[in-house]
Amino acid sequence: MSALRYWIWPPQFTSKEIKTYNKFIDYNYSKLEPKDGAASNSNGNRLKQERNTKLIEWHKIKPYFKKVYGFAEEVITHEFGYLIHKISDERLINFATYTSKEKDYYNWHVDRSPEGKNFDIKGTLLINMSDTSYEGGQLRLFHQGPEVIEDFKKPGSMILFDGFMSHEVTPVLKGTRKTIAIFITGPKWR
Repeated sequence: MSALRYWIWPPQFTSKEIKTYNKFIDYNYSKLEPKDGAASNSNGNRLKQERNTKLIEWHKIKPYFKKVYGFAEEVITHEFGYLIHKISDERLINFATYTSKEKDYYNWHVDRSPEGKNFDIKGTLLINMSDTSYEGGQLRLFHQGPEVIEDFKKPGSMILFDGFMSHEVTPVLKGTRKTIAIFITGPKWR
């Protein structure tokens, strides 16, 4: 098993594909993430300032992302050694837009299953779907200290990391940052 708890891929999509997929999601998403859906700390304070996360069912975007999701499944099972569930067609996938106008950010947090659910988030797959350049909005992982993941800034790039790895998105200072987040679930940790 690798000591590194994340895996990064170079860009998997062209800028033309990214624009096409973003437009498809904009016209076919199911709903916006509810205000209480974002992470909060133990005091109930929201960790996220980003008001535009669209939720779309997996079956709608599967034709575009099935291949790259397969890469993540391979890594999480064979490199990380985790048992995972098959992704259902009804699973809601997050498409988040962070803007400089609002200085959107997401403070340090870990991705976890909702209270009382019989599964855990084993990994988070993020895909950079930005179709214009932006400043700020850095993805930082806490792996033996805070680490900026520079390679994730490239549109079309992907990263998979442990669901329990603390991470943040710094404020977007200029432009717009767009990402897809797919939470890979599995049996409860034992």
